[in-house]
Amino acid sequence: LFKYRLINSKLINSTFLHNKEGCMLDFSDENNAYMIYFVSFLGTLAVLPGNIVSALLMDKIGRLRMLAGSSVISCVSCFFLSFGNSESAMIALLCLFGGISIASWNALDVLTVELYPSDK
Repeated sequence: LFKYRLINSKLINSTFLHNKEGCMLDFSDENNAYMIYFVSFLGTLAVLPGNIVSALLMDKIGRLRMLAGSSVISCVSCFFLSFGNSESAMIALLCLFGGISIASWNALDVLTVELYPSDK
């Protein structure tokens, strides 16, 4: 509840049982829609270098090592999301996670195709 929205109003018989403090969501700002799409675009754009690097390194380091290594590194980068204290840090960590985790998805895709029996 933002105070500027409740000017000249009175709350009668209202009880908030689970009032959470600290939520800064305010949908009156017109830049929110732009930022949502911009952050989504940056997260999608961060996957491109991960795709290129995983395609170049897939045969050199192996599929299983690529799957395990990128899964562990993406878990570590996801752990650091809890330490992000600014919007730009969270966006950077999102891009880092997306760029690293796509390598494990690519390795998983290659492994599932290669495990299928070729005589069928």
